[in-house]
Amino acid sequence: MKILVLNYEYPPLGGGAGIACEAIAQALASRGHRVEVLTSGLEGLAADAEADGVRVVRLEVGRAERHRGTLLQMARYVRVASEAGARLSREGGFDSALAFFGMPSGEVARRIRHRTGLPYVVSLRGSDVPGHLSGGAAFRVLRGALGGRIERVWREAASVASVSDQLAELARARCPSLRPVVIPNGVTACATTRRDRRDGALRLAWIGRMAPAKGLDVLLRALASLPPDMPPWEAHLAGDGPLRARMETLARRLGLGSRVRFLGWLPHERIGAFLSESDLFALASLDEGMPGVVLEAFASGLPVVASRIRAMRDIVREGHNGLLADPGESAPLSRAIERLLRDGALRARLGATARRDAQSYRWEHAAESYERLLGAACGAARATAADGSPSDAPVGASLCG
Repeated sequence: MKILVLNYEYPPLGGGAGIACEAIAQALASRGHRVEVLTSGLEGLAADAEADGVRVVRLEVGRAERHRGTLLQMARYVRVASEAGARLSREGGFDSALAFFGMPSGEVARRIRHRTGLPYVVSLRGSDVPGHLSGGAAFRVLRGALGGRIERVWREAASVASVSDQLAELARARCPSLRPVVIPNGVTACATTRRDRRDGALRLAWIGRMAPAKGLDVLLRALASLPPDMPPWEAHLAGDGPLRARMETLARRLGLGSRVRFLGWLPHERIGAFLSESDLFALASLDEGMPGVVLEAFASGLPVVASRIRAMRDIVREGHNGLLADPGESAPLSRAIERLLRDGALRARLGATARRDAQSYRWEHAAESYERLLGAACGAARATAADGSPSDAPVGASLCG
């Protein structure tokens, strides 16, 4: 098949969903498909490039930062990507499209379908689903502005996929007729050896976007509540976002200045090394789609302390590969972190299990699932074209040809 992938963020732009998009695009290409990605541009990035069998076309939307997009830039992406995607579809003869995020990318796919007949599959990631807490103010405004159009994007898709059961249920609550196919994230295998450090302090790692839904303030308060007789410890926080300055101020006010380091955003290729130098991973999110950073921590052999939300409970099992604490509450989170910092044998046992569990999450498995959905979309469109069934859009130039 020739597949058009739509995502307003694609590495080095964006965070976890962009990384997932890149991994799946590359896995589809490795399976013999021709894959082209239509995404946002940024000064210094090539407008048209190919790597690992994937062609990446970047469009000018006014993006100024790698790790942060605005509502206006998303709106521009919808407009320019719809035009460019329709043109590429006519010129390139795509068989189907895969849109990461129901919005803004799903709206692009819907518009391309109306112009060319190209069938599409939508991958729900979290912040694009009404009722999900992540994504920040820009996504909440965008969801409100689109209103019922979100549901139209879902209904007109050949298939809708979700990254987790919890997210699928949230989407069904909005649109009861929807039957999303759950396709979990994968993870790339990390180095099997731990990297020794000379400082001797136990290190807690955190990775993410510093936004309200990540609950970083809860984690900082939990760290500040640790007893004074703890073994030497430190926390390294990798990420950036709208709350960074506020979180740095909070850390100083809590007396954590000497123990907590704010590293800024790390390129994805450095995440493996960062985790290999850590002893445990913590994530106090209030909501998630499927946290890829937890899988990366697993793959690095780290036990995970996480909030007891549905998306976490699906992958972090109490006493098996990590510990869980009630969301939004610092005291139980602090107790769980204390338990792991004090008990080296427990850290080792949970970390070893986590590494084994990570082996069941592979990008190749996700790509196979998307391949089936895209192939079915392509076949259905070809059958419609062959029997002359009425359609609200013309049939594309190439359908499974």
